[in-house]
Amino acid sequence: MVASTNCPSCGSAVEFGIGSSLVAVCESCQSLVGRGDGALENYGKVADISPTRTPLRVGLRGRHRGQEFEITGRTQLQHAAGGTWNEWYLAMRGGERWGWLAEAQGRLNLTFAQPPIKEGIPATVEGCELGDTISIPRAGMMTVVEVGEATVLAAEGELPFVPQLGAAVAYVDLQGKGGKFATIDYSESPPEVFGGREVTLESLGVADDPLVVEAGTRAGASTINCPSCAGPLTIQEPDAAQRVACQYCGAMHEVNDGKLEFLEALGDPKHTPGIPLGSTGVLDEIEFTVIGFLRRSMRDEGKTYPWTEYLLWSQGRPYYWLVESQKHWSLGTAISAGEVELTSSGLRCAGQRYRLFERYQGRTQTVIGEFYWKIERGETVECSDFIRPPMMISCEVSQSGSGKQPFGSAPPSLPLSQEWLSGAREIAYTQLEYIEAEVVKEAFDAKSPPFHRIGTYSNPGPNQPYRGAAIYVPWLVMMAVAVLLGVLGTVMGDKHTAGRLMWTWAALSAPAILALLGHWAMEAARWRDNANMPFWLQSDSS
Repeated sequence: MVASTNCPSCGSAVEFGIGSSLVAVCESCQSLVGRGDGALENYGKVADISPTRTPLRVGLRGRHRGQEFEITGRTQLQHAAGGTWNEWYLAMRGGERWGWLAEAQGRLNLTFAQPPIKEGIPATVEGCELGDTISIPRAGMMTVVEVGEATVLAAEGELPFVPQLGAAVAYVDLQGKGGKFATIDYSESPPEVFGGREVTLESLGVADDPLVVEAGTRAGASTINCPSCAGPLTIQEPDAAQRVACQYCGAMHEVNDGKLEFLEALGDPKHTPGIPLGSTGVLDEIEFTVIGFLRRSMRDEGKTYPWTEYLLWSQGRPYYWLVESQKHWSLGTAISAGEVELTSSGLRCAGQRYRLFERYQGRTQTVIGEFYWKIERGETVECSDFIRPPMMISCEVSQSGSGKQPFGSAPPSLPLSQEWLSGAREIAYTQLEYIEAEVVKEAFDAKSPPFHRIGTYSNPGPNQPYRGAAIYVPWLVMMAVAVLLGVLGTVMGDKHTAGRLMWTWAALSAPAILALLGHWAMEAARWRDNANMPFWLQSDSS
């Protein structure tokens, strides 16, 4: 039953449609109106919700695991390091139970308040470290992937709690196997735990809603002129973008409500993307648009080893990365840390063993285009790459602040160092799959990037599939020919004829055999030197 009352601030009607909601936002004056003990309370005014291209809205109805729900309200929160996201509130069964639906970076995580946990949860956020595992009821062991702070900026509709507007709230995010997700909210004492999993519009039963479909097909890109050089800049997701670096003059801008605010001059880009920004292409049956370009590097024994990363955007999907290193390409996207189990020599993911290939510090040298976090030139992250060709899992650990402070050195016996993790605020895993250069070139119709044809490289990529087995087919064919000639000579009953046939075959095929054997020997040595022999030639030390 809908309960109607008057706003204590402006007198306009305020409706409470859910019996268990605690506050509602007055549509006329944006006051936060609370109800309790028969008296209305005014908790102050909230800011207007910033327009975003979200397909969700207040009043949308759907179904989760057989239970009907209605979205009754939302808050907009800002991360301490920049970036905003929506948190929607779902009234299940008319308000008997509430769900929290977080929408950020193209992903949806639905959680529910858990019963109080007396043991196993750190009492303060300072007691949580990246990589820690915490047992969550009905979810099992989960991994800490972020320790952060957020501030409630705006709200609308009915909410099941009274938001602390403008106050910084500490939280810890965790991920588990099978898409499980949890948050520990340290705004309360003892901390409150919310557990659930990643969901989709389809699993929520709202993908076919006409307004959701319309929002999904609505053109979201906007074009704006660079404040520094007036060059045209296209922003694919103005509500998600945090930084835009001009490809013409190198000026770095912060994005604020779709407007650009100058931050610093990076200078003319020393390196330009081989695949131009704005290029579209289809990989893995997904149409992507290139929206960002990074050139990063690592140093080893006084030498610098660079690589490039392209940020790919696709409507309604998480972000993807297209990575090029020494003319080898990989395509990947973020995976849950809950799917990863670290071992003494690498990690396991989806039941597969990945071997630690390299651990290094990556530094950002060139920034061009649009990014969903507050990227800075010169920022550093600690990286660990794990391989199982053609797959690779890359782990990046980010420190708090700008990320420009150097990390400590990791003990060689561990794939991730506790020294690296200490004080870090976020850990992210990206799963990448090797992709042939010709496929990338054809997909984006690129003319000048560093592509190569198979067989012309001097060193294999870390996750490039081993091709030494290609020698076996021609070798077996030649052996079969030799046997056939011997049998033919024997059947003819003339051992001299058989001998002549064998010697003729040997004379004709000897150069090819020697060339193939030489090729195989060089390939084997090269792959062994790069610590990337196929798994069936390695010992399982994990």
